[in-house]
Amino acid sequence: MGISKLYRVRHGVGVGVVVAFTETRTRSQIEAVGALSVLTTITRIESTRVAVARMPEPLVEMLYTCTREAPPPALLDVLGATGVRLGAPPDAAALRSLPAPARGLPDLIEAAMAQVAVEACARLGTADALAALRDLDAAPDPRPETNRNFVGFWRHTFELLALAAAVIAPRAAVRWQLAPAAGPIASDPDWMAGPHLRAPFALVVNGAAVDLVAQVERAAATGAHGAAAAFVASWLAAAPRPAVLPRLVRRHDVVDGEVAWRALIDDEPTLPVIAYVRRDHPDTLLPPADALHAAALAGAALEEPTVEPLEVDGLAPRAIWRVHGSAWSSEKALDGTFMPALQARLGSHMLAIGTPHRGVLFACAADTGDARVDALKLLVRDAFEEADAPLSSAVWLQDGSEPLSVLDPPAD
Repeated sequence: MGISKLYRVRHGVGVGVVVAFTETRTRSQIEAVGALSVLTTITRIESTRVAVARMPEPLVEMLYTCTREAPPPALLDVLGATGVRLGAPPDAAALRSLPAPARGLPDLIEAAMAQVAVEACARLGTADALAALRDLDAAPDPRPETNRNFVGFWRHTFELLALAAAVIAPRAAVRWQLAPAAGPIASDPDWMAGPHLRAPFALVVNGAAVDLVAQVERAAATGAHGAAAAFVASWLAAAPRPAVLPRLVRRHDVVDGEVAWRALIDDEPTLPVIAYVRRDHPDTLLPPADALHAAALAGAALEEPTVEPLEVDGLAPRAIWRVHGSAWSSEKALDGTFMPALQARLGSHMLAIGTPHRGVLFACAADTGDARVDALKLLVRDAFEEADAPLSSAVWLQDGSEPLSVLDPPAD
């Protein structure tokens, strides 16, 4: 999407400016990079407001025109939230104001950033947002000299921002908000058509805005590396580690009224249940207390296990994956960032997972009738039977971090 024209029109007793954006992509092309399209469209619109505000004439309105087909709902929400009308002059009768979406602009930014982080992890082949951030920030990044690398430049920039926020989010109250755009990065006559814009977003951590966006943009503009990873490393070094963690235990290990616990799936006695412990006393289950579950999930998100494929006879490589290397690897099943990233990495709409004993989680893509799921059931059952401290022989379906249903046991 670029600015095709700046129209100067009569406005009151003087002259005003009408900005016309032109979209030449098809709907499917926009949807293929949906979350990135949302963020780049907001960046275009808000940076243009700043640039036009520097002109002597006032901004009258902004218009968005599709030359091929109607934009997808996600972009219609952006146009509605930013007050940009659909249509093009001089056909004023065809202009259409869009209703404000149910979600405001901050919510649209939040959702887009979260999706970009998940997609970045999948693209980089890891379920660990911190590992993805380090890999991406060490890689050559597209420099913003020309419009030819517009998509690559903004993908790189927004993936760094989204991954940094995803790493910090389990450890603090994190949100994205719209910030005043600073206009183009450089004085370039073609800035409106190229990637010389500044992202009009601010990351707020524990109620205070941080300068992550400016650091990443400065690094991108100069071709430097490591700004986002350095920022996150510094933040993590100073962040306190949560004291409470979740602990998956067998149902008969908890006593109602004495221990705080909740079911993974209601009325499924073969599954482990979620209890809670202190980091310094990992075998002592905690009594009921307010906000215990949220605090424990934040603690589990801090754990950084190893994720690797298993070689299983009769299956294609990388069919079944193992999460291990941390005493809390089983509890990563509860991690709202880690599990969606793992699911995206496996390219599935649903996972089959099992936790036969502490410190391990097995997972595969869950496709009906797939040999991978049958192999996973056998693997989990064998590991359960051989474990010194078994947890569960069950395998269940999960969408992201939401358990759905227990699968039938393996056929003998």
